[in-house]
Amino acid sequence: NINKRDNGIAMHKIAEGLMSNLVNGTAKPGLSVDIKGKNKTVTISQAVYDKLEEQVKALHAQILATQNAIDSSKKPTIKLENRVYSEQEDMAGSIDVLAIYSDGRASVFDYKFLNLAEKDGKITDFAKQKLFNKGGSK
Repeated sequence: NINKRDNGIAMHKIAEGLMSNLVNGTAKPGLSVDIKGKNKTVTISQAVYDKLEEQVKALHAQILATQNAIDSSKKPTIKLENRVYSEQEDMAGSIDVLAIYSDGRASVFDYKFLNLAEKDGKITDFAKQKLFNKGGSK
């Protein structure tokens, strides 16, 4: 469904902006997002925005809590929208949120928006996580 895809793109861009606000101190995004190449603007409701912001803050807190459990005197490195390429697989993509902890482990988070219901502002399974040890093993 094209509308769901556009809403997903908008939610992703807003989540990216909200996380950037927490990590880098950038300005918070608004409720509307221009969809590149489509000459289209998607606006989400305030209820969905508020829920999305709550989820982004929870994800950020989870990253900080993981680092605190490892070593509370250090901070994690949090990278957003990193492009990755595998020569072996001849594939490219991006990592929504990469948290690198002081012990060398890393968490990779992928934003997923499985329920975009506007009527109750509900968002489920906001971010999927994989935790990697040094050397990339799970």
